[in-house]
Amino acid sequence: MSEQIAVVTLSGRAYYQLVSELKQRHLPFLSLRPTDTIPPNIKVVITTAGEYLPPTKAAVIFYESGDPSEAVNQAVGVLLGKHRFDQVIVGVDPGKTYGIAVIGDEKNLEMTSFSNAETAATWISNFLTKINATQKIVRIGDGAEPHRDRLLSILNKRLPLSIALESVSESGTTRSAKEIFTCRRGLRDAASAVKIARRSGQRIERRRHA
Repeated sequence: MSEQIAVVTLSGRAYYQLVSELKQRHLPFLSLRPTDTIPPNIKVVITTAGEYLPPTKAAVIFYESGDPSEAVNQAVGVLLGKHRFDQVIVGVDPGKTYGIAVIGDEKNLEMTSFSNAETAATWISNFLTKINATQKIVRIGDGAEPHRDRLLSILNKRLPLSIALESVSESGTTRSAKEIFTCRRGLRDAASAVKIARRSGQRIERRRHA
């Protein structure tokens, strides 16, 4: 796929944060300086406020600081021709490492992993708070029960009742030797999470907590 996103900035910090996020999601991009001409194939430009930007017909997204995922989420929304998704699904492969994948209207939006349930739950909660979607679902694999149950307990307390929680069979989601070899370290469990996200599960009853 040709690049449709351009990162246009002289800020080393902003560039590093944005590029790290784009690479983690396997999104192709073009790195440009503010004095460079923006090619006509570029649909979205991510830059920082106050920097010079050459003339362009592309959508412009301003990144300030902090979490770059919000700016990249906006860029993906523009490429998909929408700023709101019909359905966003978070898939989780629980275990000593929690692999996480996010699917938005059948498109891969995010792949990441965390070493404990608390951090994974915080990331999921923050991500679902920021993204606009008519329906939001979290699907968790039914393996590694202690790790799964811990994450479910935290999410049930933190997430709004409008977000559905589902338990998904992990049968057939085990990574092949080829997938394990080719998947970048840290995202190996996220490869299984993609399969979990794309598989319907059994709805878990949500209970309101005081």
